[in-house]
Amino acid sequence: WHWYRPVQGLAWWMGYQLFRVAPAGHHLAQVLLHVANSLWLFALTARVTRHWRIGLLAALLYISLPAYNLAVFWPGVADPLATFFFLATLWLWLDYL
Repeated sequence: WHWYRPVQGLAWWMGYQLFRVAPAGHHLAQVLLHVANSLWLFALTARVTRHWRIGLLAALLYISLPAYNLAVFWPGVADPLATFFFLATLWLWLDYL
């Protein structure tokens, strides 16, 4: 039960429904998820600092760092999906405050 991840299973199921066994489609989905995370980071950083250039710098660093490429190019890693929901939670938390 330690490794139970229903959202990741749902994402895999949706990817299979869209792309079947074509690996290029699954990798494209991971890259698009990484881009979405970069946009979340840009929006959050620009909102908190009130400087869009700092947000752009943070997003560009995040999207281009080579240390994160394993999580993007290996579909079995759940980090990009978890990051997407974590950044969305931070955005909603800032709305609440």
